[in-house]
Amino acid sequence: RIFDPFFTTKRASEGTGLGLSVVHGIVEQHGGLLDVASAPGAGATVSVYLPAAEAPIDAGDDARTPRAAAADGAAVDDAPGDDTVVVVEDEPLVLTVTSSLLQKLGYRVETADHPDRALALLDRCDPPARLLLTDIVMPDCDGVELARRVRARHPDLAILYMSGYSAEHLQGDAAPPGSLPDDHAPPIVLTKPFTRQQLGEQVRDLLARAAERDGAIAEPTARPTRAQPAAGAAWELSAR
Repeated sequence: RIFDPFFTTKRASEGTGLGLSVVHGIVEQHGGLLDVASAPGAGATVSVYLPAAEAPIDAGDDARTPRAAAADGAAVDDAPGDDTVVVVEDEPLVLTVTSSLLQKLGYRVETADHPDRALALLDRCDPPARLLLTDIVMPDCDGVELARRVRARHPDLAILYMSGYSAEHLQGDAAPPGSLPDDHAPPIVLTKPFTRQQLGEQVRDLLARAAERDGAIAEPTARPTRAQPAAGAAWELSAR
């Protein structure tokens, strides 16, 4: 379990359990692998193996998406499509690990370490982001206030929350907006620590619900193809 996000044998104040997880993600993204040898009383040796480049690499060659990497033989687990997810987290290690997990799941990922930068990022995202994944406890502007501001500017955006606190702590005035617009169900809160599987399931489920909602809103309306009595009109459907 040494590479699992948030797994640590240290006390809570001494480590986040993200160091080796970050290393593992970086090495995998570069097509490498890790080998660990450990014995009681003898310490541990972590060996990093990276593929040798056969030719000089252009500066732009490292900007491959996970789907492009998959085309070259790299594995992407259950790649869901090309949806863009914006991740907001003020803790650098958590931000790095979370974005890495989402990239492995096949998503385009944009990151911000502050709510103000997240708002600016959402305003210029092209194509527009489909989902915002935000921490709740952050300095200056917490995730609840960020979600309220985002909902006012991007009303159709799905919002998934993550927190070290359980969802029961987010009640009353502390309750964030719903994960989907006009959704009266409790907001979806991903409790830290979480696994890649838990993250993937929540993101896929929320995006699927958002797609269903968008489809329900785009109800077909009928109109005649040409001016003639309605009784004999030929009708075609158009999505509004």
